[in-house]
Amino acid sequence: MKITTTQYWVREHFEHVGCSIPSVSPPVSYEYYSEFHEKVLLVHQSFPCPVQGTAFGSIDNFKAFLKFILNAIPQQKTLEEPPSPSDTAADVQPVHYPPLLVTAEEFLRYCNQEEDTVIKSSFSALFPECLQYFLHPDISDLQVPNSFLMNSSKENEELCLNVIDECLNSLLPNDLVNVPHTLCSKPIDLVPLWECLSEDAFFNKFLGNIVKKWAILVSKNGRLYSHFLEEKASLPIIPITPKWQDENKVDLKTCSRVSTVCAHLHLPFLDIETVPPLAVESICPTLFNAAFMLRIIYNLHCESDITQLITADKVNTLLSYFRNIHLRKDAESLNLLKKLPLFQTHLGQFTSLSGKTVYQWPNEMCTVGQDLWLGENDNTVFLDPSGALSKLKLYDEFQVDNIYPIQIYCEFVFKKFGCMNCDVRYKHLQHIRENLFEDAKTHSNLKNSVKRCPSQTFIDDLRDLPCIGNDNP
Repeated sequence: MKITTTQYWVREHFEHVGCSIPSVSPPVSYEYYSEFHEKVLLVHQSFPCPVQGTAFGSIDNFKAFLKFILNAIPQQKTLEEPPSPSDTAADVQPVHYPPLLVTAEEFLRYCNQEEDTVIKSSFSALFPECLQYFLHPDISDLQVPNSFLMNSSKENEELCLNVIDECLNSLLPNDLVNVPHTLCSKPIDLVPLWECLSEDAFFNKFLGNIVKKWAILVSKNGRLYSHFLEEKASLPIIPITPKWQDENKVDLKTCSRVSTVCAHLHLPFLDIETVPPLAVESICPTLFNAAFMLRIIYNLHCESDITQLITADKVNTLLSYFRNIHLRKDAESLNLLKKLPLFQTHLGQFTSLSGKTVYQWPNEMCTVGQDLWLGENDNTVFLDPSGALSKLKLYDEFQVDNIYPIQIYCEFVFKKFGCMNCDVRYKHLQHIRENLFEDAKTHSNLKNSVKRCPSQTFIDDLRDLPCIGNDNP
């Protein structure tokens, strides 16, 4: 091809006498480049190759050329859009382009196959070992066709994640991969990475996948967390965002108390100086999300028993906080809550309620020798009548039943009576005579009394009870 420059009126004279002279235009230039690029660009190389080793000579020259011919390149629909019924086969067939991409490593490349496409990002410098996957920043301001850019649709997810993995592998140490949480083996500044993950549309779209594999959720205690789930775990432990949503609508004193309790239980809090809270608002919970918080506390308890960290004040704060969950409709949360050691027994100990029969301890009951007659009943819990569940009126949600002292005698004490020493037996019989017997005898004769049946059973069991021992021969 030979190109001649001349005044426009010369061309007009040629056309006036019927001689058509083609002019340089984007379509003509694009067509010629498509057909002869290998001959005019390369001498002893093959694509991809450094742009400086081609006839373009520099990024600026290539950019000027690409800007000129862009109008001649078919503007395909984005690959995220399915073909419309009116599209013909020719409309959806792939277009074969000449080398029209310059990547961030300054290489001129083809862009015909899906794996040849690149990421348009202002964060390419963050991944110096993976520059081949990024459009050169100097030409990122041009409106290149969508088909040149890596498609982030669901169908292309595997390719995108493979590229992202390679980028992160080049940047992060291997000990952050597939671990629920860890302390990094070497100092690493994650602020630039989180700027990329929060601001770049391509990376942000796959943020959920990234944090499932990579422990990059930075906590204030210095540990790094991920959404990676070990086989033995049912839920991940992830940092809490130390900020309440709609802070003007909540009781800040309550917020402060809950936050303090969570810190005492060693729950991790997100380092918002490193990780932008808005970027992870669907990943890391705030204290406003009580159900999500419950799941994190439960998994923390599964990993490291929190029983020794529990006090009555902490229990009151947590159970009051978990009232924000509609426990009667949220069976999963109720079951998790029952598995936590948040329930104070009449002995002052804290235990769980899962799989157990639960009663409120009656104040009228004699406690002498209870280590013997209650010691083996792991499936029965007697709650402190002045405990948090009673104060918060949550007995119905946790299926806590009332029980009479006479029922405790029949179910527990009488069955171990022969194992007690004389002094313990005497104190129980004295308690029965002074506080229970007359009342039981009265109710056993009342047809409409709710205590009629248990009272009659108590009297019958008492009549058959071997009360005289031989421990003092």
